[in-house]
Amino acid sequence: YRPSPRRASRQPPPRSRRDDRLVSYRSPRRGPPPPPPVPSAFTRGLSAIRDRIPDPDAVKQTVLTATKAAQETTTKLSSNIYREVKGLTSSELEQVMLKATRPDDVPVKSKHVERLVGVTYQISGKYDIYDAVLRKLWNKMAERDIRTKLKSVEALKQRLRALRKTKDPKRSASGGKGGGGTRYFDSKVLIGTDTDPETQGYRAFLSRYAHYVLTRAQTFGGVFNEISLAQMPPSSPPSKKSRSKSSSKSSAAAAASKPKNPPLCEEHLKFAQMVLKAGLACTLHDGEECESTAMCVERVAADLMGLTAAVAVALKRELKQPSDIEDEALMKQWCQFYSEELLPDTKKFVKKTSSKLDVYGLYLPSRMSASLPQELLERGLKLGNSEAEKAGEDEDDHSNQADEEEERKDEAAKDEAESRTDTEQGDVSLAMSSSKNDGGASQVGEDEYDEYYDEYDEEDEE
Repeated sequence: YRPSPRRASRQPPPRSRRDDRLVSYRSPRRGPPPPPPVPSAFTRGLSAIRDRIPDPDAVKQTVLTATKAAQETTTKLSSNIYREVKGLTSSELEQVMLKATRPDDVPVKSKHVERLVGVTYQISGKYDIYDAVLRKLWNKMAERDIRTKLKSVEALKQRLRALRKTKDPKRSASGGKGGGGTRYFDSKVLIGTDTDPETQGYRAFLSRYAHYVLTRAQTFGGVFNEISLAQMPPSSPPSKKSRSKSSSKSSAAAAASKPKNPPLCEEHLKFAQMVLKAGLACTLHDGEECESTAMCVERVAADLMGLTAAVAVALKRELKQPSDIEDEALMKQWCQFYSEELLPDTKKFVKKTSSKLDVYGLYLPSRMSASLPQELLERGLKLGNSEAEKAGEDEDDHSNQADEEEERKDEAAKDEAESRTDTEQGDVSLAMSSSKNDGGASQVGEDEYDEYYDEYDEEDEE
């Protein structure tokens, strides 16, 4: 007996009795949901690296800024090295100029300015002063760095204060013989087109200070000798013994040493007003304070005090001898300028500036080196009043005479009017009397006629 082979069944497994039920593989929990899973250390590291990666645009901008700063630093370093090498290999004048105008925050040193003045005195007179110093100073002022510009103007200011009056600094480079040369000390070129935001606050001060220095250079000398005449000996009355030959010699010498323009002339008055106005404009504003600008303002204040003292000396010398004053009106203008503008404005400027200079160890004198006594000042302010009073008296006399003439004319007119009224009244009375007489005669005639008519009526009745 052979068993039959077992057939493979292809039928699906039998169905479960619970096909309609869902089997949950998660056990039901009660309460709050579970916290999220904690990331691994590797995941945290990747997140930190991703957060710290900078923005590509920011990286590009930073690289460009750093490259530009490196170029500027390299340029400044190379220029400083070039200045040092040039200073070692150039002349003494160029060495002093390079040291005095070095582009840093240190102000101009006094020893460099003194050496600059000394070198100027050593130059022969056949050489032009522009070729010696002013041209080099102008080249430094035309540079881009604002610190070099400011130091160059300060060096020019101190040099002008130490030397005598110079020529006009604004002449052309071609020597005034025509041509299209660049003008020295041109304000537009001096201010320049520097767009550095750190130096924008100093550009306005540089403009005002340069205007003051150039005005100062074109008006007066170093210590205002044109007004004070410190080099001229004071005039003294001659003695009795030396009135013959010595008096003539002294008068000739005094005439020879007398300047072209007198100290207190009208031109010097205009110049003094210009210098005062330009100097008062150099007050430090917000954002303009530094050691270099403080040094510049200190020089301006010293100049204004020197101008005030020079004017006081000249007025004192002239007012002590009022008989020698030629133009009293001009002398009165000088006294008014000194008492109303120069002296009070200079005191205010010095007081306002001293508080800012104390921070940098710069101090101004508390008093003027010379002053004008109040008596002499009042005498000067009263000059010209006598002539005015005389003119006023003459005008009063003329007005009184005119009034008297008018009164006389009025009285004459009144007399004529009264006489006319009298004559008119007389004519009227005569006319009235004549009319009365005529009226009486007519009345008599009427009575006669009435009597006649009465008689005629009586005859008719009979």
